[in-house]
Amino acid sequence: MAGASDSLSNGSSDSACVSQEQASLEPKETFRRSSQTQKPEQQSRPPRIPSSSTDAQNRSNRTGSQGATGATNASGGIRPWILMVIFSVIQMLLSTHISNGVNASSSDRSADSTSGGGSSGNNYGGAGSYNRHYFRQLPRIKDPTRAAGTIVTERMTESRRLTLRQEAKDMFMHGYNGYLNNAFPKDELNPVACNGRGSDKYDPQNININDVLGDYSLTLIDALDTLAAMREPELFEKAIRMVKKYVRDFNINSRVQVFEVNIRVLGALLSAHLYASDPSFNITVRGYNGELLAMAEDLGKRLMKAFENTPTGIPWPRVNLRKGVSRDELVETCTAGAGSLLLEFGVLSRLTGNESYEQAARRAVFELWNRRSKIGLMGNTINITSGDWMSVMTGIGAGTDSFYEYLIKSYVLLGGEDYLKMYEASQEAIRRNLLHDSKYFYKHVHLEDGSLMAHWVDSLSAFMPGVQVLGGDLESAIKNHLYFYNIWRKYQAIPERFDFVQQSVAISNYPLRPEFIESNYLLYRATKDPFYLQVGEMILRDLQKYTKTRCGWASLQSVVDKRLEDRMESFALSETIKYLYLLFDEENVLHQGLKDSNFVFSTEGHVLKLSSKYLDRGNHPSNNQPYGLTNSQHESYHYQYTKQSLPTATHGKIDVENLKSGPMCRPYLMPETFVKSIPYRPDADFARQMVGTREDHRDLLEADPKGYCEKPTLDVEKVVVEFVGPPKKTFFEDESSDINEIERAESRAKESKETKQLMVIPIKKGVFVNRIVGVKMQIQYDGLQNGYRAVRVADYPLSLNCNIYVEQSSMQPLWDSYQRSQDAYLRIFIPNPSDASSDVPVKDFLITPADFGYWRPRVLDYSQQPAFNSHHAPNTNRFDKQWHQPLTHLTTTATKRITAKSLIRIQENANGCRPYTTSQSKRIQDKIMVVDRGGCLFILKAYYAQAAGAHSIVVINTEEGSFAMTGAGGGSAGSIVKGVGEGIRDDDIDIHAVMISRSDGRVLLDWIRENESSSGVASSDSQVDDERISGLTAGFVQRKVTKDQIASARLSYNSLPIINVFSISNVPVDTLG
Repeated sequence: MAGASDSLSNGSSDSACVSQEQASLEPKETFRRSSQTQKPEQQSRPPRIPSSSTDAQNRSNRTGSQGATGATNASGGIRPWILMVIFSVIQMLLSTHISNGVNASSSDRSADSTSGGGSSGNNYGGAGSYNRHYFRQLPRIKDPTRAAGTIVTERMTESRRLTLRQEAKDMFMHGYNGYLNNAFPKDELNPVACNGRGSDKYDPQNININDVLGDYSLTLIDALDTLAAMREPELFEKAIRMVKKYVRDFNINSRVQVFEVNIRVLGALLSAHLYASDPSFNITVRGYNGELLAMAEDLGKRLMKAFENTPTGIPWPRVNLRKGVSRDELVETCTAGAGSLLLEFGVLSRLTGNESYEQAARRAVFELWNRRSKIGLMGNTINITSGDWMSVMTGIGAGTDSFYEYLIKSYVLLGGEDYLKMYEASQEAIRRNLLHDSKYFYKHVHLEDGSLMAHWVDSLSAFMPGVQVLGGDLESAIKNHLYFYNIWRKYQAIPERFDFVQQSVAISNYPLRPEFIESNYLLYRATKDPFYLQVGEMILRDLQKYTKTRCGWASLQSVVDKRLEDRMESFALSETIKYLYLLFDEENVLHQGLKDSNFVFSTEGHVLKLSSKYLDRGNHPSNNQPYGLTNSQHESYHYQYTKQSLPTATHGKIDVENLKSGPMCRPYLMPETFVKSIPYRPDADFARQMVGTREDHRDLLEADPKGYCEKPTLDVEKVVVEFVGPPKKTFFEDESSDINEIERAESRAKESKETKQLMVIPIKKGVFVNRIVGVKMQIQYDGLQNGYRAVRVADYPLSLNCNIYVEQSSMQPLWDSYQRSQDAYLRIFIPNPSDASSDVPVKDFLITPADFGYWRPRVLDYSQQPAFNSHHAPNTNRFDKQWHQPLTHLTTTATKRITAKSLIRIQENANGCRPYTTSQSKRIQDKIMVVDRGGCLFILKAYYAQAAGAHSIVVINTEEGSFAMTGAGGGSAGSIVKGVGEGIRDDDIDIHAVMISRSDGRVLLDWIRENESSSGVASSDSQVDDERISGLTAGFVQRKVTKDQIASARLSYNSLPIINVFSISNVPVDTLG
């Protein structure tokens, strides 16, 4: 398994497949795990949990102290307040003496204490630091062992661990028996009313209920493998018999959500089948003949209806198990819902030999992946017919969570390097765009530019630490877990949304979600830190105190006042309590005989494992390509790396053991992850301050006299960058350019298939690189220089005094990238009123060139001081207002050299997503097509325009601003499906493709229509009556980078320079090693 020793994959719970905007307006309707509000008189409160032995000791101390006080007062001795002070000191000393799960002497703890100020250094709503006195105004906790949301600071002995394991099993049995006795064969238990709940037949649009409940005894099926994991063979066998008897098949007239049924029902059946039939689980069922697998296959066939009649390959969100997809089914689905089918469908394919399940799920993953934004983020919801994102806000929680989770788990369970690379690329995009400055939690941002769009975190985000454990990023997992741990301490649960600016609840319900609990479990498996066992006990006690009813476990309608909801969702037994049990069950087969196998937890907590016979690459081509696809079709589903001209980055860590030692530089050493238990870290209290949890005297036990909260040092940013030049078809024209010279350069570029071989040569003062394109460099942030310092080039480590020398001529592709990244414009011309043989520039529209296609703009000395254009048609008043626009002054020479083409708009094919007719193609020849965004991929629009003979294509964005349109993955490596067995590659596009903002695009369309009317343009062909051919012309110009700017240009990352790179014309002989 990947990651730390004994690490397991977690099962993050399900995503709410709703748009973020809708969720913010209707929280109870959009979180599918919320439940119906119950009247106060229906609420049931469990009996108070008996106090611990520590409570008794404290009561004894208080009794003794009170007696001593009375005696002393009677004799006229010490005053009572003095005794209270003495008692407080004694109590603190006693608390200090109690072990916190770490076998360290008091002298060791003193050495671990670190002094620091109270400033946090964070930015919440503009505040630059915390006011420590604010937290001291909160009421003090008199007895921390009896306070909710606190850890009992006792040594985690073996007997105590076993007691907690039994308590967790008893919790499961209480809920399971409550369901069987009061709700079965319905889907769920109402734990307050103690009756059953099924689908809502009276309100088919009640998706909070009907997406999940389909009248198939859901809780029984979902809990099957929990019985097996808890080593209850008789109950497990009995439950299988009940499923076979009462459920049988899924020929049910229920419209359910594909995602929910997949993870809760299909995953449960597959997991129970594996437990019952695979001897490695040590709980095989006698007489079992694969009936659960047959039921799973029956369900899988019904869910496959969601993949029919979808042009993108992304499945429909809901399906009727008997009738299939309704004609009026909604086209909006969430990324997690469509992209989290691969584990279950993959296992079903491997076990049954039917390749279609894994093929369909795999295609859906890649179709989603290929639509990520320019900064590498996945949208929250998507239109399955057009492939366009329907929500611009994104995060790691509801709507996207399990998509990221299933990338790494698919790699572990099914194999395939694609999944691992996609996971690493997604984690890098998340770290760069979603991670808060504190490094403790993740934000919700705009999909395209990463700007903050919400100031809350949702409870589903608590899955991420568990996934990071599997990926080996323990430090990030520890910090993110600490944030949610302190939220739990504050409310004894985690609310659906927590406002990190106001430090308060945004949406207050807690439907017994398991995400934080599973992350806590996985962190313990990876670290064996007893702190996580103590956190588990805290959770167990709080659930027992606040959610127990006479027949089950109820959700919290409010984490603030602890009001109950009358609903126990099935995942309370399949995940929440299961992870609590496994936390304390060291002897479980998952932690012993199977700990090094490929098993994973699904996002519903179901255990999935494949033996080697199902992993043979020869029999299962999905390790290399999707089932049943040709090589060209496979390329269409292949992941695409984030396209950036300079540089392309993926997260990386240095493997010190495999570093080649250079002749002059010592290896760069990674900082140790952690060396002591979590509560002893100097930054452990930092997360508490961010959440606003009140302090108690336990927080001060290890404090230094100078302060108790140390401002954490932010992690040094370390990334691997690979430098690339601009797309191959990039050429620039300026005043000194010779046409023949440019044509010869283009010819050479087309004939040259590869550049000179990359060489990295060690020299005395560092390394010499003969070309920069293709170099992979490890860099880390240097705060003193406000830039990045290279710590490794290729296989050579660099120390602080090492430099990188690059041959100057090889820097040209980087300079070209710098030039290409400058502001570009679509320059509009009209005929000169005084000279019909010439055109007059009237307006520049800011554009962004695509990452694919041809780019040959006219580079100009573009002044930053605009001047009003004086060339307007005085006799056409209609144009006066629009033509009087600021336009940068241009020299006559520059104006004459710009190649201008006519503009055309085909209204009938406004988005350019269909091939053009023959008659339309004749009109399009050598003109600039203007089309709308949406309906198909950008590269397909360009392909159809090019096939029709267009000179260029301008895409009008649906939003303000523009961005670099991505293609099929770069060069000949990536492609998209155009037809059967065919593909379109980036290199196939030989025309300009640019994007313009929505507002500028509307103005451009108005001008095209008005100029068409004034020119009297009419078509003699009735088939092209909707074509709009404009007398306007346009050309592409770009701001020219000066020689001084090129000379001072440096390699950069994240807009900051790499400070130890130098370009030289040649290498001095005396510097060679």
